[in-house]
Amino acid sequence: MSFFKNEKFQKIFYPIFYIVFAAAITVSGCFIFSRYYYTNIFVSGPSMLPTLVGNDTDNVHHYGIADTTNSAINHLERFDVVITYYPSGWGAKDGLIVKRVWGFPGETLNLKSTKDGSTFTVSRDGNEIYRIESTITTQNVSTNLKDRFENMQLYEFNIGRKIFRTHYQYKVIDDVVHNNGMRNITNLTLGEDQYFVMGDNWIDSTDCYTKMSHQEKLTRSNIQGRVICIQGYGKVLKQDVNVYKIIDKNPIRPIYNF
Repeated sequence: MSFFKNEKFQKIFYPIFYIVFAAAITVSGCFIFSRYYYTNIFVSGPSMLPTLVGNDTDNVHHYGIADTTNSAINHLERFDVVITYYPSGWGAKDGLIVKRVWGFPGETLNLKSTKDGSTFTVSRDGNEIYRIESTITTQNVSTNLKDRFENMQLYEFNIGRKIFRTHYQYKVIDDVVHNNGMRNITNLTLGEDQYFVMGDNWIDSTDCYTKMSHQEKLTRSNIQGRVICIQGYGKVLKQDVNVYKIIDKNPIRPIYNF
């Protein structure tokens, strides 16, 4: 007992004890917080190009985290990127997908796309509440292993706190030109629990636009979280049915504004 009462021992032991205790609490708190409030995600497929990379051919995928709390989902803003399930009747592949929110319940959407630009408006109860127009830009997009898309024609939307691009035409490195990505919506009114999401790759994205005529709509129950950070890119290893793991991780400076 006298050893523990030793003044020299106490000066060394207690600071170390408090540091270790604080570190343990911090690590435990981070683990619990991330376990119950955040989920790890990765981008699969090309539907979010050029914003996010998820290329099955080269096995290169952006990965990050999503906030899955009800608060995050209930306070979504227009053009946030979310993780969601397809409605079961769409006949698309199972699993979470990454899309951008364009419309909310009760809104009427109009989208007009031409080679000169794209105009998107939102109305509610007959009154226009939102309008945004894009400009045209050209970009080459890399999948981090090699350039895959050249001379990509994009609609660039500037929403103040961030800029995002959707694309409607590109030339693949084999010189094949794809130009069928223009999207047009006329007076589409969403139901009281209906959301409208689209991928940024308008040429190759299964979403609410391509399924507009389908009877089953995407609702609040489909949306599982808001993507808040892209941390890097890596390869995806399938471990079991609907169980995946990111390997060969290449961390990047985290991306928040997308």
